[in-house]
Amino acid sequence: SATGNASIHAQESATACVQAEGSTLLADAGDAPPVSPTAEDSHPSDMSLPPPAAPDSDLTLISAPSVPPSSSIPLPGTKGFQQFFIYQSGGNKAASQSLPAPPAGGAAGAADWQAVKEPLSLVESLSAPGWITRPAVGFAGSGNAFVTESGFRADEAGGQSAALLREFGCTSAVVKRFQSTQRAVVLNLYGFATTDGAFGAYSTMREGASTVVVRGDASSEDDGSISFWRGNYFVKLFTTAEDDEIGKLLATQLADQIAARIDEPARPPCLLSSLPVIDRVAGSERLFMGPLVARRYLAVPFIDELLIDKSRGAVFADYQFPQPQAERMKLLIADYGDASLAGSVYKGYVESLSEVHKLALQAAGSKVFKLKDSYLLCCLRGTRLAVIAGARRKLSPVMLARCLSY
Repeated sequence: SATGNASIHAQESATACVQAEGSTLLADAGDAPPVSPTAEDSHPSDMSLPPPAAPDSDLTLISAPSVPPSSSIPLPGTKGFQQFFIYQSGGNKAASQSLPAPPAGGAAGAADWQAVKEPLSLVESLSAPGWITRPAVGFAGSGNAFVTESGFRADEAGGQSAALLREFGCTSAVVKRFQSTQRAVVLNLYGFATTDGAFGAYSTMREGASTVVVRGDASSEDDGSISFWRGNYFVKLFTTAEDDEIGKLLATQLADQIAARIDEPARPPCLLSSLPVIDRVAGSERLFMGPLVARRYLAVPFIDELLIDKSRGAVFADYQFPQPQAERMKLLIADYGDASLAGSVYKGYVESLSEVHKLALQAAGSKVFKLKDSYLLCCLRGTRLAVIAGARRKLSPVMLARCLSY
């Protein structure tokens, strides 16, 4: 009948929409193999893989569509990963479906994934009575992205840009979630190749004000988050609910546990000592290792020509001159480790500025340029180059430059 045919056509259209939607999700995930979203056929025959490899620690390969509903809540920074295979640590292994190991030669090499094992060991055993503890998800750094051990890419981990983290030498990221009825606490732990890299990430990605009681080597927090630096790690915890005192209490307890487990104390980068102390705004100190982060804090012309990624690092801070000469300025000091390289960068930078901006003052190894609404000073001293921006009076950056001790 006409009614029956219409019903059949409606069901076929609905099925086609579901299949199309599943295909779209997989397309967004990159080159991942197609996986049907239905429970009856979550592992098609064309997904056959080599025989299982020898077990590696307590890592278990699971297929997200086969995980029970209680374990399928999306994690921050893992958008799209529910459509293909990911490695998870801990959790209810009896409820997870073991699958063959992924093919060798994936995007994450053996050395990269090896760097994830220690960060996983720091958080996988953490639990909270009365909370549902989700398995920890690990990512390894690869180029300007993160990948799972099975080789799938992600442009962020734990809500932080992979490109920014990799600029600091981030080698791994671990995300772990603690779920309650109406709230959640998310733990993000990032591992770095050097302690300076970990400090740089902390200084530019932390939230809140510095705490009086230091957790790790440096810490800060606000009403909904805790950030701290310890050794080669930058750790950030946050609650998903507003004014969540219960979640914040759990975040505090977890932060203390992790800080105690990282037995790698470190000192702030030596380059920070080159920042003048007088008139410096407390808590504004930052460490840059590339242009991506530098652009966030310092809006000056031709910033890419400073070649911060070729330097040993660059420190930054705000300065506030008091009345009657009130001024708010920003100071950047980059150390190139080589006088000839520093001189070459200085020459190229001031030449670019001279093409579009008027020279206001100059001295040996130092020049002040008039920008549209402010003045900019660039000076060279040995292996280091300083840039002072934001001054409304042309003598103000000169006064600040006299305080440089290097």
